[in-house]
Amino acid sequence: MRTNAEKVQGHSTQAEEQTGTPPRAALITGASGEIGGAIAEAFAKAGLRLTLCAGANRSAAEALARDLSDEYHVPCIPLAFDVSDETAVDAALAELPSLDIVVNCA
Repeated sequence: MRTNAEKVQGHSTQAEEQTGTPPRAALITGASGEIGGAIAEAFAKAGLRLTLCAGANRSAAEALARDLSDEYHVPCIPLAFDVSDETAVDAALAELPSLDIVVNCA
């Protein structure tokens, strides 16, 4: 099974193809909520690679990731973990590619 970092390797976005520079990467907690979802959509429009955390609601993170990836052609990794659980956060972050932006909406 491939790690999340391996899943996004080699996946270029439209912004990357147009500018030749790799897009920045963002992690958004609370992505299944209204504010987190709006931020995720704005970042997707800008061509960022996204990691979307929806707490215990993995299906919401998966649906949002699928929708944003389909509409904006950006790689999206859906995650579900409790941001108040340090062990869960460490385990989730260990699997991710490097991050440039973290938005906490949880």
